[in-house]
Amino acid sequence: MKRLARAAVAAALLALPVAAAVARPIAYADATTVMGDRSRDGRELSVFHAPRHWWSAGVVHLVLDAADSRAQHQLDLVRANYLVRRWNLPKAQANAYVWGGVGRGRGREFDGGELAWNAGFQLDYETLWFYSMVKSDWHRTSSFQHRMDTAQLGVALYEHAWDRLATWVVLQGRHMSGDFTRDAEAALLLRFFRKTHWIEAGITDKGGFTTMFMVNF
Repeated sequence: MKRLARAAVAAALLALPVAAAVARPIAYADATTVMGDRSRDGRELSVFHAPRHWWSAGVVHLVLDAADSRAQHQLDLVRANYLVRRWNLPKAQANAYVWGGVGRGRGREFDGGELAWNAGFQLDYETLWFYSMVKSDWHRTSSFQHRMDTAQLGVALYEHAWDRLATWVVLQGRHMSGDFTRDAEAALLLRFFRKTHWIEAGITDKGGFTTMFMVNF
């Protein structure tokens, strides 16, 4: 399964020159996006509002767990997202995003809070049948640092319209480095998307579960 995770990352990277998509930090202008996910690495909840189609701002609550459960790091951030470029193709769309944030970080193994920084990027591409994405997210304080790299490849089970339920099967590869270093992890996900609602769930090669949701208002 480690080879499967690496293959997912490599395939998504190869797909990027022709395009790249996932739950996006900016949905559309004058929209509020709520996103959350949970996995063996931890859990995250974010709320962003987009005054324009090219930027959004909001808050992020992130909790990261060590594999042995002896340490836990929590970050509460204010973050801004920026759409660097969007490619509207005849039957596809691709996007390039960057983001940055600042806030407070704290850990179970030390007292008090510290200034925390966050930065990342996302590249995505999708058609009615195919989907690919790569994302990297960095978090740092004076006491700890984390980096999470994710790649996804997906195929639709049937052609869908924007106002109808879409069903996807997605292969995900994820690697976490920094203070809580882990091996690459692969997951097989089932994703459902309709208009402004998105939910996915799956099982990993480590025997755990991972879930994610997104709602746009």
